[in-house]
Amino acid sequence: MGSGSKPWSEVSGTLVDEVDVADLVSERAHGYAFPRPLGGWTEMRVLPDPREPSRDMWDAGRRIPIDRPETMTITGRPLRVVLRTVADQESELDVTIAGRTTRVRVPRTGAWSELSVDVPQDAPDRLPIVVTPRRGEWVSYHVWAVR
Repeated sequence: MGSGSKPWSEVSGTLVDEVDVADLVSERAHGYAFPRPLGGWTEMRVLPDPREPSRDMWDAGRRIPIDRPETMTITGRPLRVVLRTVADQESELDVTIAGRTTRVRVPRTGAWSELSVDVPQDAPDRLPIVVTPRRGEWVSYHVWAVR
């Protein structure tokens, strides 16, 4: 698992699964796929840790171009899916969980940020997830399933 193996924005939640993007073992275990050949480039960032700003936090992820999806499957019965990114520009994503799509606005922060998307109550144990940037590129660092 990468740095920060639990989302700081969900401190009261129980972690049921996670995809450590750009970790080949984690990606393979979750059927993770990025757009090829023109996407999925790896990036690394070191920025202040949101839990302890005097310390740095490192993570690696993949840059996903506009209108090209990244896909994965998580397991368990989560209530939310949390996505970690660093937004150097404002963007929008379509996050599809178990066939239902939610449009998510990603504000420009230049710092680590986490976005939370509710999981449909009738979703199956194995959840297919598709994240598609619609405006601005998306850099995906980590995905958690939280109950």
